[in-house]
Amino acid sequence: MKNLAWPNKIIFLINILGALLLVASYSASYINPKTFWPLSFFGLAYPLILLINIAFVIYWAIFRKKQILLSLIIILLGLMNIRSHFQINLKNKNQINDSTNVLKVISYNVRLFDLYEWSSDRNTDNKIFELIKDSKANIICMQEFMNEGGGGIISVDSMVNSFKANQLHAEYTDEFGPQSRLGIAIFSSYPIVEKGRIDFGKSTHNICIYTDINVNGDTIRVYNVHFQSIHFGKEDYITLEKIDNSETDDKKQWMGIRKILKKLKIAFSRRSNQAELVANHIKHSPYKVILCGDFNDTPGSYSYHTVAEELNDAFIEKGTGLCNTYLGLFPFFRIDYILHSKDIECLSYERIDKKLSDHYPISSIIKIK
Repeated sequence: MKNLAWPNKIIFLINILGALLLVASYSASYINPKTFWPLSFFGLAYPLILLINIAFVIYWAIFRKKQILLSLIIILLGLMNIRSHFQINLKNKNQINDSTNVLKVISYNVRLFDLYEWSSDRNTDNKIFELIKDSKANIICMQEFMNEGGGGIISVDSMVNSFKANQLHAEYTDEFGPQSRLGIAIFSSYPIVEKGRIDFGKSTHNICIYTDINVNGDTIRVYNVHFQSIHFGKEDYITLEKIDNSETDDKKQWMGIRKILKKLKIAFSRRSNQAELVANHIKHSPYKVILCGDFNDTPGSYSYHTVAEELNDAFIEKGTGLCNTYLGLFPFFRIDYILHSKDIECLSYERIDKKLSDHYPISSIIKIK
């Protein structure tokens, strides 16, 4: 550092800060938010922090300075983090020569089939229904599942009679009127031999269910999980949109930010508890596992690392690009996953580019070995 000009000394000090932030983002995967919840923010910000450090590597490379090693080494130490956020798979689909025990899996947060017409399109529920039907998937996992009852298109009877996957396991956490219920569901084209649920406590509407299915004599366990949402309201989104507005009342804005931080703290903590419950249940599964779900958390999070530690991520194996799955305020986030046991082979992964919910549906073709 002695041989650096003053401008470069200042830049290198900023580089050190950026490198420390990158280390903090790695730590977010391993340190429980209940221990130190602000660290979770660095996990969320990992892609941005990574880009900053890449910029420093390029800068020092241009001037041929040894300071390049700081960010370069720390970036290389986190290669697995890069893989979980961004993929370049030149061969992202395997040729299927033998279709025996080959399954198509879809995971989709259907947002109550657009119950409140967020999309401003009254036909969105039908479009979601048709998308799932036309997929001809063997396993369908839906979060924020809606059963209207009464024989309408968004009813269990209609789905069971229309989907290729016509065996159903659904569990409900809320009711809307005498017939409509909200919950989570697994549809299977193979016989269901056992069902179960993992409750996350009375203080949350989130849940995990599991279904044991018989695939040509081989039993596998399918989990469908929906981890804690942040539950941002309209006022929270307004606060975030006006965060750089100099005309906004400072006191009111600070109160809004504190409210958002409190919601984030609660969500980070609850998701860590939920993830530990699910991970522990998976460890004791007597069967091979497929897990689908909306984690409401990124690959840099404690909850993702806890659940995915003993499983393979279909995106890492066969995905390409960023493959973000969320369409809300933070559209670069991948928060929906298809994971599976290491002795199950992933043949393909796809994000289905249909903007019918606030999540993209994701699909994978796997082979039970």
